[in-house]
Amino acid sequence: MTGNEQSLDKNISDLLGYIQYNNFEVRESPIYSIFDYLYKQYEKERKEYLSKRKRLSRYDSENLMYHLIKEIFTSDEKYNNLDVIHSYKLRNLVKNFDLLTESEAIYASHGNTHLDFLITNRLTKEPVLAVEVDGYAFHKVNSTQFKRDSMKDTILGKCGIPLVRFKTNESQEKQRLIKVLDEVLRRE
Repeated sequence: MTGNEQSLDKNISDLLGYIQYNNFEVRESPIYSIFDYLYKQYEKERKEYLSKRKRLSRYDSENLMYHLIKEIFTSDEKYNNLDVIHSYKLRNLVKNFDLLTESEAIYASHGNTHLDFLITNRLTKEPVLAVEVDGYAFHKVNSTQFKRDSMKDTILGKCGIPLVRFKTNESQEKQRLIKVLDEVLRRE
């Protein structure tokens, strides 16, 4: 015995108080992120959720994001003019390859280089927002995928196409996507 024993409940209460004091937010929810479904303990829920929905990717993370995007589109009529395309080839998006460096042009024109999702105007088919889902294990700093992602970010910037990235180990995807969509739509 050290004489420093404290109630576990007291320690947790103190931690929650500290977090709230420093303006962090604490929420109780079994599913805080759509990507929580990817964790082993939610495997049953993930299978049930995805079994009722269209699968367009071999990656569950992309299927989850697709259905979140569609859910947002149906949640408010201000999004009625938007559509989403899965696995959109970057070479079909770049209008002027002269804006790119040689290595960027080679990367952008490669047949396997694509955006996870491209949100477009339903009528004009013009790009509105690029959406990428990043699995944390494959997108570590200085990894090959991280370097490709950085190049893709640069290419989209040169083309004037806004981009939002969602890491599978983060949260609040719905709120973040709505915020970005609203910002982009205000600029149009």
